[in-house]
Formats: sequence, structure tokens, C-alpha cells
Amino acid sequence: ASTDDVGVAGYQIYRNDALLTTTSGAGTSYSDTPVRRGTTYTYKVRALDAAGNLSRFSNAARVTTPVSGTRAIAFVKQATGGTPTPTRSFTVPIASRRGNALVASIAVASGETTSVSSVIDSARNTWTRGPVGFRARSHTRIELWYATGADRVASVTVRLSAAGMASANVSEWSGVVRADALDTWVSHWNTPSTTAATPCVGTANARDLIIGAVSFPGSASSTFVSDEFTPLDDFGVSIVNGRAAYRMVSSKGSYSAAWTLSAPAASGSAILALRASRDGGPRRRSRRR
Repeated sequence: ASTDDVGVAGYQIYRNDALLTTTSGAGTSYSDTPVRRGTTYTYKVRALDAAGNLSRFSNAARVTTPVSGTRAIAFVKQATGGTPTPTRSFTVPIASRRGNALVASIAVASGETTSVSSVIDSARNTWTRGPVGFRARSHTRIELWYATGADRVASVTVRLSAAGMASANVSEWSGVVRADALDTWVSHWNTPSTTAATPCVGTANARDLIIGAVSFPGSASSTFVSDEFTPLDDFGVSIVNGRAAYRMVSSKGSYSAAWTLSAPAASGSAILALRASRDGGPRRRSRRR
């Protein structure tokens, strides 16, 4: 704290020799956020009184932010596949990298009770079923499955509980936590409407990957309308459409994706949020001399 016979009005804070902010009042702390990881900053301060007089600069404080921290999730690639004739399984070829996450958005078209019985891949990773959204008054559905910290795969196979028509989008992501990746998920069915929308999912983490998907009849087409979401490649067979989109968020909140349909149609919808990894970067090795 500084003292002055006129009275201290505040402080000027400089970062790397550039004015960062001028505080108001006699408070003696300031939080500089956000900052980059693994970056060196130099700070110095001088006091300002009510008459506009400035003190000399303080000594400089130098700090390097740590490299570790939450690593951002990034989209890697995607692939689609399906079966236009009733069958018990179909395969989507995709060559993934080791340690990444895979998410399968699956639209099941036929059968009163046909569902996805399992998702397997060429490396035998463990897949988890997430939300399942049914179309109104129908067992036609959209299902979201995921595998995290996966070994490299060459393909992903969707197995059905009974012969049916189905399709899928399989997407690959880096930066998803390997264990306990699920933050939250929601599913819903939508009555006939010109909008196919996912329910709102409320995230508990600030840097989630959100993937939302819908299914609706093949007689309708769609236009993606959600700001800040990015559409994934469409997937579908003759009697059902599958649509998916994603968003990497930077704060907690409620998020939803929506499509405008060319004609009123029932739709099933599902949305999930996966957490970012906390393995924030390369490890540094130290050696003694």
C-alpha cells in the first residue's frame, strides 16, 4: 500500500511494460485473467493520487505460468456409414490415433423395438451407451455412444438387437479425459414440428465437448440453425435422417442444437457433454549436472 498527503486514488498496473489496468481506490490486489499457459509475464505498479500525481514504479515481479492445466478438446476427423437394407450390423471405417476419444451418433430406422445392442471396434475398446432419444410414438431412435482413451482403430461396428436399417457418424476427438469422461447427458422426443432440437444440457465443467444429434423421417430435409455449433457430416438411410453437431464451450451453461425441417415431422434427440483432459502438455525432464 502507498501513502500520500492528498490521498491514494488507485494504482496503475503494467504487464510487460504496457499499461494493463488502473484500479480505483485503496485496494492492494488485482487478478490478471485469463493468461496463457507456459508464458512469462513481468508486472510493476505505481500509485496515483487524487491530484493526478504518480509515484515511482515498484520493483518488477516476474512470473511464468505453469504448462499443466486443462487441455482444450479438438476435432480430429469423422466418417459415416450405414445399411439401407435390414441387417444386424454395419461397419464404419475410420483410422484413429491412440489415446483419443470416439463418439458414435447412431440413427436406427426400422423395427418397433430395434435398438443398438453394442458398439465394438477393431481394437476392442470399451464403448459406453449415452443418451437415447426416441421419435414421438415410435421406437425409431437416435443413440450416442462413446469410447475414451482408445487404442488406434481401423473401423467401428454397430450391432443391432434385431435386423433393421441404421446409419452412424463416428467422430474422433483429442483432449478428452480418459476416465470418467461424461459430464452430463439428456435425451428427448419431439412431437411433429418444423424444428428438430436437442434438449438443453447443463454443463458442470467450463471446457466441455458437447455433441447433439437428432433423427427424423427421410421424407423431410433440414437446415442447421444453431449459432456457435458446428455441424458434423449428415448420416441416414432411406426412411430416416441422422444429424449431429458439436461445440467446445469455454464456460458452464445450458446448450442446445436445432435444425429447421422442410415439413412437420417427429424427431428423437440426444445430447451429451464430455470433459476435457487435465493432462495439459508435455512433461519436462530435469537433469543434474
